[in-house]
Amino acid sequence: MPEAYDQSDRTEQATQRRREEVRQRGHVARSTDLTAAAVMLGALGGLYFLGGGLAEELGRLLPRYLGGPAWLSIERANLPDELWATARGLAGSVLPVMAVIAAVAIGINLV
Repeated sequence: MPEAYDQSDRTEQATQRRREEVRQRGHVARSTDLTAAAVMLGALGGLYFLGGGLAEELGRLLPRYLGGPAWLSIERANLPDELWATARGLAGSVLPVMAVIAAVAIGINLV
């Protein structure tokens, strides 16, 4: 019985038709390193251009929650309102940066 077929034994390049068939089946070359690098650069760019709002929001929230007494008492009735207020404040700052990262990730995978 012949040995297992090794791709290095090929003597001819794949034809254009064969490449198109393989591409239609979804077998395309994709670099995970390129995707990771593009997403990282997109994240850094998003933070560079949109991170000012995030820094301002964190600068407003941190003294409010960390500047109080060491044993801050929070009433159970007020907890959901506090959590929603914090989430709304952060969402307005974090969502634009996350949208840039998602757009870059989708874009690089489509390319």
